[in-house]
Amino acid sequence: MENIKTLFDYLVAFSPTILAIFAIIFAYLSNRQLIKENRKLQKEEYKNKIKYYDRSEIYRKLNDVYAPLQLLRRISAELHAIFKNGRDFKTLSELVDGKKFGKNDEALLIEIIRIGDKCKKIIIDNSGLIDDQEFRDKHLPKLLTHYLLIKNVHKGKLVGESERFKNFTFPNEIDEIIDKRVNDLNDELKKLTGVV
Repeated sequence: MENIKTLFDYLVAFSPTILAIFAIIFAYLSNRQLIKENRKLQKEEYKNKIKYYDRSEIYRKLNDVYAPLQLLRRISAELHAIFKNGRDFKTLSELVDGKKFGKNDEALLIEIIRIGDKCKKIIIDNSGLIDDQEFRDKHLPKLLTHYLLIKNVHKGKLVGESERFKNFTFPNEIDEIIDKRVNDLNDELKKLTGVV
């Protein structure tokens, strides 16, 4: 009768093995859960790094290109309004035709040209941050050409033939495009930061 083993005897005999199997299963399930959580954390960290990079790029675009251009363009527009003093004319055309302006107007014009030089420097130094292709390829070349021409006309290097330069007067759509881009970038920034 001693050879007859009960279920209890088998359980006692195999309990270390059963416990080891349960421990392995438990460790596997726990490890699997930890791996899932770790992957989730890595994905979240990766998303946060992308958001941080995107925010940094937006700040660079705003701080290095669009906001300075916007401010300088607004100052230039104010000075130009004072310069024109309610008169209706195209400055480039008037200068090419040899029109001479009074001392105050000349001082204002010099400041407008200086602002144009600052805008040109911002655009050229940060052209890689200008992400609007139409703005970069179509509108900015017109603006830079205008700045170049008005500076050379003011220096007396270009005289006469106003008809030849009529398509190079200031591109008025520039300010609206810059304002829109600043607003769009600020909207993107709000989405990335969760601030609405």
